Amino acid sequence: MKKKQNALKITVVYTAISLALLVLSNKALGQLSNDIQGILNFDRYRGYFYVILSASLLYFVISNIEIRYISKITNLKARNTVLKQELEILCRELIFNEHKNSKLEGYANTDELTGLYTRRRGLALIKKQADQMSTIKDSMLIAFIDIDGLKVINDTFGHIEGDDLLRSAATIIRDSLARKDIICRYGGDEFLVALPGACMKDMQGIKNRLEAAISNYNKHSLKSYKINISIGFSECSIKNCWDIEELIREADSKMYTSKRSKKLHLVSNFR
Repeated sequence: MKKKQNALKITVVYTAISLALLVLSNKALGQLSNDIQGILNFDRYRGYFYVILSASLLYFVISNIEIRYISKITNLKARNTVLKQELEILCRELIFNEHKNSKLEGYANTDELTGLYTRRRGLALIKKQADQMSTIKDSMLIAFIDIDGLKVINDTFGHIEGDDLLRSAATIIRDSLARKDIICRYGGDEFLVALPGACMKDMQGIKNRLEAAISNYNKHSLKSYKINISIGFSECSIKNCWDIEELIREADSKMYTSKRSKKLHLVSNFR
């Protein structure tokens, strides 16, 4: 409706200008000699008719153009509305998928039983930290921890109790170390820890802290067994940070040395 009003306005303006020009031309012709008027034989009323006819045609043409324009605009607005709705749906799906992928990534990177990093994720983070050693020129301590006598506890009290022991041990290790430390469940009863910024001088203090936390747990636990761990350490520095696997093997070897020493001294998991 608004567009039709615009067409009408244009037509009215055109008609007014045309009529004004026609009136002016008639006045000019009125001042000419009779001979010239006879030659031109100008019919004033026919001029008015032509103005009205051309104005009608102009209105018709403009109206048709505007009708097509309005139709295209209406279609574009409808299409734009549909596209906005589709975009909103896609955005919601994207947010949902990102949330879902984030949860799946969390499941893939987290050990279900202990809540620690999985072996793959832990190794990836440790190797990434080792790659930065050449830049920050710092050291990192690798600790390999094994739960003593888990098989005996599984055989004696059942695997559910063994799983509970693993969860308790994982919690003790996590709570005893710093947030920046990387802890993962390496195998069934084995844990791998990387302590950025630590070196062999810090080894005994870390070991004492872990053993004190475990001793405190055993002291207050109502279980029929105790948690015991064996630990081995190796140091990652700028000289050897490129071979993490070898450093893990070194820490693992030292851990088994500690475990054998306990067996010789008949350390028991039972109270």
